Amino acid sequence: MRKLSHGLPTGGSEVYHCGVYPGRHTDEPATTPTPMTSPELPPEVIALVHGPVGTMAHVEMLLALRAAEPATCSIDQIAAAAHLSSAAGAREILSELETASLVAAGGGDLWRYAPRGSALRTGVDLLAAMYHQRPVTLVRALYERPVRPLHRTR
Repeated sequence: MRKLSHGLPTGGSEVYHCGVYPGRHTDEPATTPTPMTSPELPPEVIALVHGPVGTMAHVEMLLALRAAEPATCSIDQIAAAAHLSSAAGAREILSELETASLVAAGGGDLWRYAPRGSALRTGVDLLAAMYHQRPVTLVRALYERPVRPLHRTR
């Protein structure tokens, strides 16, 4: 197992760390996902966008943890990957992703990519592909997602 400059272990031959993955912040080419014949997003991506992955911050934090798998990342690393200035905002998003069984807390403000089941893992893989191949379509889907009603308690 190799270690990155900041000491986090990597899981394979590819070396990534929180916030850096192919095609995003490096000159490395993006991985080659299944080609799509339509400009629309796959249903698995729509389900994520209409569900727990509702903002670009959600997308970028989730993909940063995915790229670092199996390593854990600190809240500060994850917030930086999503260009968030607030650790509290990052914690809130990570909590939502944890509730959706996409990430897991590792204790001490450490988090890791942990989709429960192959369907969620496949959905996030497709989300990553769309982030690189069709970013405008992905952003449009995020902005056009159905509005959730506010829950009021008395």
